[in-house]
Amino acid sequence: MGGKQLLLLVSQTQPDLRTLAAQFGVPGQAWETRPYRPLLDQITPGSIWRFRLVADPTKSCQEPTQPQKGFVRTCGSVPQQARWLLDRAQKHGFQLTENSFAVTGNKWYLFRKGTTHDSVSLLAVTYEGLLQVTDAEAFRTTLCQGIGHGKAYGMGLLTVIRAQEQGLCASGHSADTTR
Repeated sequence: MGGKQLLLLVSQTQPDLRTLAAQFGVPGQAWETRPYRPLLDQITPGSIWRFRLVADPTKSCQEPTQPQKGFVRTCGSVPQQARWLLDRAQKHGFQLTENSFAVTGNKWYLFRKGTTHDSVSLLAVTYEGLLQVTDAEAFRTTLCQGIGHGKAYGMGLLTVIRAQEQGLCASGHSADTTR
């Protein structure tokens, strides 16, 4: 953003960034915190927001030979990844149309967890587009708690900016209904 690097943290309490800044910051560069409440107070049913989300889209599956045992499978194709977000929209307080957003990127992360030999693989999928709030309280919760698995690894944060437009066309493109 304008040549600056931003680290976004969402926290229930105001974080003390002095240690983080001392360890990872650029000397002489100030770190700042801002309250999230003013943005949360703007969330109303029907409001339209541009969004970006990086998430690890997965689905739970049952083992055919052992129905009581399940496993998690990554949504590997772009249509599966898009369906994953569409299927979760209502629960998280917003609606999308298939044409109002896109999968704009994906990247695999493979690493070892802690000092164990357990390997972790995450598919970071980037979604961008327009959404419309249907349930303001659920959407506020989503903004504060994130979406999907992988939150412990920095995924699931939904970032939004209010769109100038006031509605979504059936095509998914925004339309200004104030004209």
